[in-house]
Amino acid sequence: MTGMPATLELTGRRVLVVGGGDGARRLAAWLGCHGARLRVVAADVRPALREAAMAGGWALCERAFAQGDLDGCHLAVAASDCVDLNHRVAAEADRRGVLVHAVGARERSSLHLDIDDDEPAALQWRKEPGAGRAYLVGAGPGDPKLLTLRAREVLGRADAVLYDRLAAPEVMDLVPARAQRVYVGKAASHHTVPQSRINAMLVDLVSQGLEVVRLKGGDPFVFGRGGEELEALQAAGVSFEVVPGVTAALGCAAYAGMPLTHRDHARLCTFVTGHLRDGSLDLPWEALVQPSQTVVIYMGLHGLPRLCEELMRRGLAPGHPAAVVQRATLTGQRVVTGCLRDLVTRVREARIQPPSLVVLGEVVRLRDRLDWFTDSFDGAVPEGEAAPAIEALHGG
Repeated sequence: MTGMPATLELTGRRVLVVGGGDGARRLAAWLGCHGARLRVVAADVRPALREAAMAGGWALCERAFAQGDLDGCHLAVAASDCVDLNHRVAAEADRRGVLVHAVGARERSSLHLDIDDDEPAALQWRKEPGAGRAYLVGAGPGDPKLLTLRAREVLGRADAVLYDRLAAPEVMDLVPARAQRVYVGKAASHHTVPQSRINAMLVDLVSQGLEVVRLKGGDPFVFGRGGEELEALQAAGVSFEVVPGVTAALGCAAYAGMPLTHRDHARLCTFVTGHLRDGSLDLPWEALVQPSQTVVIYMGLHGLPRLCEELMRRGLAPGHPAAVVQRATLTGQRVVTGCLRDLVTRVREARIQPPSLVVLGEVVRLRDRLDWFTDSFDGAVPEGEAAPAIEALHGG
């Protein structure tokens, strides 16, 4: 049999591994390191392979091989301890035109993997410098169950993860044990890693041929500096992908019972950051005092006194509904509601801490009726200021 050296791009491609022993585990681990989307099928799975599958985020099916397992596969690896089964997998893969390596059935294999004791698998291709990829991944508003399927998939095969304090421990548990973990957020008595340094680290790691995840709270493109990081990656000529996340404002509103839009109360929704690059609070005030809108302010807790004062000075009524949500979507979520006149006092009394979001608008009043996430602290909207819509809900 003759052959030729070749490069096979596995990133994001579906690969089937049949077998539950050490050989299958070693091959699967190597393929996973090269970006393959792995499905491992075996009726008898050894504990080491099961642990590797959990750590690597592989799909593990503990049952006998079925022909349908090859649907959509780019490559099949038959590495069971049963030669007859390996022959059967190879025959089916060959019939479907799927590349296959079958242990003990070299004559049936269209791709050959050489296995030794020093390396899980030495294929006839190598990952070249610059062949890595960066993923800007939104971790969502906090609850790890709100991660997208794509985010879980990418995290499960990462070689390196750059993360900050908004990444929940349960989310980081999805990262393989072998992966580098680089904290780039703010800790007590330490300054945030400069954005330029984060950009340089991303480019350097990807240039080493690694699958690199930049994990960001919420969504990378909503006050997450994702655009700046993407510009740096594009300028360096490296490959990248953006994985959107549930942004903090959406999670906050959903879990606090305050819809961002409502036909009776809010036809417009505005997101704004309360912390600019130079530390000022120079906001588009006239736009924020428009009627029939919801305003969500990111990083607005520190400047809350001036924020409320300025909005009232610009024309919003002192009784304009307002709320602050801390630890949105998580156990221990706390919600303080009030109005511009008394919100600062209520927040101080409740000892609300960042990360928190500020929500302004008539939809805040709906919380009394629409709150479903009960693990929360709440200060009520002042009596006598309930909207007519709420009175109607009570039959008034």
